[in-house]
Amino acid sequence: MKKYLTGILKATTYAAILCSSVAQANIINLPVDITIRDFHQVHPDFQNGISGLTSGMVGTTLVGGVPVFVAAGGTGSVNNATTFASWYSGACDSSTPSLTCVATYNEQINTTVDESTGQLTYNSSSFFPLDAITGITGDGDSNNNHNYFFTVQFSLDLVYDPNLTNTFLFTGDDDVWVFINDQLVLDLGGVHSAATAGFNMNAIALSQGIQAGEQYSFDFFFAERHFTESNVNITSFLGAPVSVPEPSSLAVFTLGLIGLAGFWRRKKA
Repeated sequence: MKKYLTGILKATTYAAILCSSVAQANIINLPVDITIRDFHQVHPDFQNGISGLTSGMVGTTLVGGVPVFVAAGGTGSVNNATTFASWYSGACDSSTPSLTCVATYNEQINTTVDESTGQLTYNSSSFFPLDAITGITGDGDSNNNHNYFFTVQFSLDLVYDPNLTNTFLFTGDDDVWVFINDQLVLDLGGVHSAATAGFNMNAIALSQGIQAGEQYSFDFFFAERHFTESNVNITSFLGAPVSVPEPSSLAVFTLGLIGLAGFWRRKKA
């Protein structure tokens, strides 16, 4: 609570200085820090058939900050718990592409925030962030129009405000899982076409006993495991950030305090 109040006071103070220089347009760009793990097609969990939308692949609680595969081998086109473990943890090694990721990258994507409503949005019907990093040839794929086969994860800390809209909606493919306070709240596992799911933070706060003004953690995990499509569409109205944003975003945070989805930070692996 102390960190939350300190952050609000700092943000308000800085905003008083910066507001005069912030454009009055309603839509503002806000970068999001993400971790990308690159895989090759020879990894047994990638390009391993189309399972369709499959819930229940991972446990309901994060272990060591990452999801754990709990289904029977083959479920959701996943070989087993050991192969799945390489998706979000462990060292990358380009000499063992059938066992591990081949490289990891810390990058940013640009979301947009509507100052007047606090709606954070990211929409991509061609989500291939590795194309600009690795190129699309010699990347371990047999299809060279994109660099397929990767995972993405990011984490952030938010403060619960029951007066906000407090909804999160995702549409995309393939696997997507979201955890609040290490507990699974969105489950779109499997290799599938674009599917939609969401949650209401007010209901989750009630079930988890999160009180107004308390901090909670948000963890997002994504996997692109099959040729042809990669869709990521996010609409979020989650609460105010714990930490104070960079100066370029401070005024945006204060002006849009009614639901700005926060200062995004990458969780250390």
